[in-house]
Amino acid sequence: GELVGIFPTATSWTKIMILRILKVASEQVAPETLFEWFKDADADVRYHVMDVVERIAPDKVRSFVEKAVNTEADAKVLSRAIAVLGKVGNEEHIALLTEKLRCTDRRVKANAVEALEAIGGKRVYEFLNLLVDEQDNRVKANILIALGKYGDLKVFELLSRMIKDPENTMRASAAYALGRLGMAQG
Repeated sequence: GELVGIFPTATSWTKIMILRILKVASEQVAPETLFEWFKDADADVRYHVMDVVERIAPDKVRSFVEKAVNTEADAKVLSRAIAVLGKVGNEEHIALLTEKLRCTDRRVKANAVEALEAIGGKRVYEFLNLLVDEQDNRVKANILIALGKYGDLKVFELLSRMIKDPENTMRASAAYALGRLGMAQG
């Protein structure tokens, strides 16, 4: 209660420390209070608010997170909000998440793929299949991980090509994807 009380007048650093504490005690703060704190001018504070929001029951935060994904300008905070939407969202959010794949920030795109993977379903699988030619190593690895979880057989072939790529970041992402998928062939 005392931490919640001092939050509005605290420095950004103190606010972040309060949010880190509340992350493990998210039931100690009302969702509406967190929604208000998300209006903070400091992007780092907003990022950490999302960490706490993630731990609250989805039905209490879903519309707030959707609004954050629609309105957030800072790419780092947006990527975090997208990750949270993947955990609290549902099939209704597929269109919003696929729209975020047009963003130029690779964190945003990679997290949008992970969020789509978390929501899952036939529509997600079909959409991700259209993206296998993605050029960003991190985004491509996330796409292949998602498709691999659906049992798509072409994933190993695509990862095999990726691991032979002259670009070391592409090879590292392929190794990461193979590890995440736990493929014996890998």
